[in-house]
Amino acid sequence: MPVQIISKTEVLEKKIFGTIFYYRRALSQEWNNLVRKNTNRGVTDFDEVGMEILKTHLTGWKDLKDEDEKEVPFNVDTIELIPQEILSELIKAISSHEVNKKEKIVKNS
Repeated sequence: MPVQIISKTEVLEKKIFGTIFYYRRALSQEWNNLVRKNTNRGVTDFDEVGMEILKTHLTGWKDLKDEDEKEVPFNVDTIELIPQEILSELIKAISSHEVNKKEKIVKNS
């Protein structure tokens, strides 16, 4: 498969354990800016880079539940409450140069 550019308006979905997460992939310049912003005296806080990339590139979700099995509406402040293993998968998808065949482009205008 040839390399494809990343559209600034694309929205993809990734299903993890029954929850659908909507996101857009990060451009290299966005990563570079976040790494620079979160580097102090040569040490980069990659946890903060990851959380910032999630807060700027995760655009929604469907079927995310709370402890009472109630639907949780999308809010960037809720992202830090999602289990780390799920966040790691989402960061990997956001940073990917290709769309996994299990992921679907929802919008690409």
